Amino acid sequence: MSFTEQLDSGMNTELSITNESKSFLLTTCKWAKFLAIVGFVFLGFFVLIALFIGFSGFPVQGMNDFDGMTYIIMFVYFFLAGIYFFPTLYLYRFSNLVKQGIENNSTDLMTSGFENLKSCFKFMGVTMAIIIGFYALLLVFGVFSAILT
Repeated sequence: MSFTEQLDSGMNTELSITNESKSFLLTTCKWAKFLAIVGFVFLGFFVLIALFIGFSGFPVQGMNDFDGMTYIIMFVYFFLAGIYFFPTLYLYRFSNLVKQGIENNSTDLMTSGFENLKSCFKFMGVTMAIIIGFYALLLVFGVFSAILT
């Protein structure tokens, strides 16, 4: 008998969700749904602002030399809304699927819900890594431009 077998000898290796855990998960689902709905509302604001900026016809003050600047700003807002959409959708799906899984005692629904939570965190992590890399690149360019001037 190996050392790990001795440690695991008296343990129950089957995962079960207690009533207290179900209560915690249901509370988590409520907050996740709230955050997702708020996220969708902000996505709507982003799209409305992008449309207002793009179709208002007003040039950006102080930037008369940049004729297409309003369309660039509109594109940036649409781009940011597109990025923000996916983690919000994953969070909403997590909330619904885990709640349904608990109510129906369904392992498949719970697994799908946690898969969406994993996707949400993975998307946010990759996005954060890209942003940190972009900041590091800006820092390097800033240092080199300061040295060269």
